[in-house]
Amino acid sequence: MKKALMALLVLVLALSFTCALAEASTKYTSGDYDYVLLEDGTAEISKYRGKAEVLEIPAVIDGYRVTSIGYQAFYYNTTLTSVTIPEGVISIGNNAFPFCSALSEIVFPQSLVSIGESVFSYCTALQSIEIPDSVVEIGDCAFSFCSTLTSVKLPAGITAIGNATFSYCEALTSVMIPDKVVIIDIKAFNNCTRLTTVFIPGSVETIEFRAFWGCSSLEKIHVERGSFAEKWCWDEGFSCVYTVPEDLPNN
Repeated sequence: MKKALMALLVLVLALSFTCALAEASTKYTSGDYDYVLLEDGTAEISKYRGKAEVLEIPAVIDGYRVTSIGYQAFYYNTTLTSVTIPEGVISIGNNAFPFCSALSEIVFPQSLVSIGESVFSYCTALQSIEIPDSVVEIGDCAFSFCSTLTSVKLPAGITAIGNATFSYCEALTSVMIPDKVVIIDIKAFNNCTRLTTVFIPGSVETIEFRAFWGCSSLEKIHVERGSFAEKWCWDEGFSCVYTVPEDLPNN
């Protein structure tokens, strides 16, 4: 009898778990969008099936607030030239927009907190980005191989430049590292061949292997006297330009 009851209990738990998984992964469709509902009752866009060139992603879909752009939602969309992400979106998931080869303009919301890994990799028409200060996390390879990207404004609150975040951004000419960053990770700016000017604040404690490898135009790096970055520059053969915090350009 006890064995039978135990078996029944296991079966009920298994069915409950299966139903919960099914509910969590249920996809809905509204117009050109597929979406899923998150635990907090908001929506995550899981796929865009339209062909628009200029797109404003809806802030509300079927009555649900959109708070997330999901994994591969716009993967390999070659028609999209401009996208506006609505206020209320908190996160952009991994690989959300890679290989969007015509995408030249992105408008981020002030609500955005997290940008995932490889989100805009190989967006080869993207020339300029301004990431709002609300963002505290940018994933590895987020803007890698954006070969025409010339300028980037990084958010003040991030503490790390991740692995290969701007690797092979061959048109990037200057970058201002925010003053809360403590680590510049492996290959963060690898092969940014036109990069000439970098400002590294005194907050940086680690610059990993090949962070600026292949940056053939980079000769002088702006650092604070007595900082870790100063020692790193001399060790790596770069010349230093000394600055004090109040002299640093605004992000």
